[in-house]
Amino acid sequence: MSHIRRRKNGSWQVIIRKKNYPDIVRTFLEKGTASKWSKLIETQMDQKVFQDMSGAESTTLSQLVIKYRDEIVPELKSSRVHTYKLNKLLKNKICYYNLLQLNSSNVYQYKQSLQKEGLAPKTKCHGSGLKTFLGKCRLGDKGDKSGQVTKYWARLPEPVCLIKLPRSNFR
Repeated sequence: MSHIRRRKNGSWQVIIRKKNYPDIVRTFLEKGTASKWSKLIETQMDQKVFQDMSGAESTTLSQLVIKYRDEIVPELKSSRVHTYKLNKLLKNKICYYNLLQLNSSNVYQYKQSLQKEGLAPKTKCHGSGLKTFLGKCRLGDKGDKSGQVTKYWARLPEPVCLIKLPRSNFR
């Protein structure tokens, strides 16, 4: 059941409470937008296709990369190389996006920033750290024996996992 109420600052707040689902609260500037959104979410809940994305809204790519670097990479054979690549990735502004904001245009801008540094095409592809990170996502390799990092991997939206990285003609 959804409730729409007007707040003191003039915005509209939607509160959706339904059995077996978490309480969902979101604020909108217009009442029409709030009612459309609440109907959409309630319909998804009725059809049992609703996915709670509140964790993905609060998790940034940098938090995910740091957790991956600290918990999974030390067990890899080439951990020093992967750590170096991921640290370079963490210095870029792409890591400040949360997981719902991350899209292919952000990856393209990251690729362009590497090109401005004068890196060769193969270096842009393999040396960026992004291929290491997204490649694990694409292959479904959680690399987590304890089960603690798996929940963070689940937050990556599908379009991010399907981003094609540049290929190079050099070998």
